[in-house]
Amino acid sequence: MDAVDAKVKALRRIRDILSDRTSIILVEGARDKSALMRTSLADGNVFSISGKKPESAFEAILATYRKTHKKHTADVNMNGEVVGGDARDIEVKRVVLLTDFDDSGRKLAARWREVIAASGITIDSETPRKLRWVLGIHTIEDIPSALFKFEERVKSTIMTVHNIKRRTVKHRCQTQ
Repeated sequence: MDAVDAKVKALRRIRDILSDRTSIILVEGARDKSALMRTSLADGNVFSISGKKPESAFEAILATYRKTHKKHTADVNMNGEVVGGDARDIEVKRVVLLTDFDDSGRKLAARWREVIAASGITIDSETPRKLRWVLGIHTIEDIPSALFKFEERVKSTIMTVHNIKRRTVKHRCQTQ
């Protein structure tokens, strides 16, 4: 059960990162984006990048992100009235390049990695590796079915452990 526990823990961390408002997730195409959005792994901030020039497209992605992610600040006076306040940008903490694990996906990620690195934003290369390890995927489109199979395996493992414990307790009761 240790390997399953490690993978469950890793999947929780992956979910936290991909659903974090300060993360931008870049995938290859529209089908990859759709596949990822159908899961509980990512809430938003998913952009497809295939066929786009990294330099101009990344600036456009950041502009879109900044338009939709504002932190509203305001003060409340002694009468309970909201006064002042403004909307400030929520800064991007990390970019996750979630491309397929084939040659074309690696090449695409490499081109984008240069542009992102120049912007000073952290590139999270650990999350894609962990996602591949946990789910055993080769393409991003595989995520929904692989996630379902993984969750079923976890449930099965939990039920097996539960049944073993139940049988052990029952056996102890019968021998006493």
